[in-house]
Amino acid sequence: MKRLVVFFALFILLVIAGAVFWKYGLPLLTKDAEEAESEKAEPSPAKEDKKRTSTANTIALAPMVLPIIKEGKVVQHVTVVIKLLVPDLYAENKLQSRLPRLQDALLTEMYSLLALRFVQENDEEMRFIRRRLLLVGQRILGEGVLENLLIEGVERRQPRTTGTG
Repeated sequence: MKRLVVFFALFILLVIAGAVFWKYGLPLLTKDAEEAESEKAEPSPAKEDKKRTSTANTIALAPMVLPIIKEGKVVQHVTVVIKLLVPDLYAENKLQSRLPRLQDALLTEMYSLLALRFVQENDEEMRFIRRRLLLVGQRILGEGVLENLLIEGVERRQPRTTGTG
């Protein structure tokens, strides 16, 4: 009798797990497959370079404000303004469709870079930061979409301190 109850409970758990996968997991898998198919169906930028005109477009991102935290306190705010250079309209459309993911990846990379003592102590290391952000952008967007990344401005400022008496 115990075996039958255990077997029945396992069967119910298996059915519930299958239903949850069917409801939530399967749409994710088919969405990834559809994206892969649509990328295969889309002509690659390298094949259509001869057909398209090469007019570079710039897309300005919203300024990123990053706090630098030491010993649990914000010691500095860094504001970074970034512009992205894409080769043509095809790449701009692809970038626009993946912009939230790209902004998140760039913000994450900036947080990790600003945590490094090397970057904090050397203000002139913007080339290093630009190169890293460009690699992240190319990884997110794919080959041939992001031509260059420009760091338009960096502003460092101390946070306001409130006087207590």
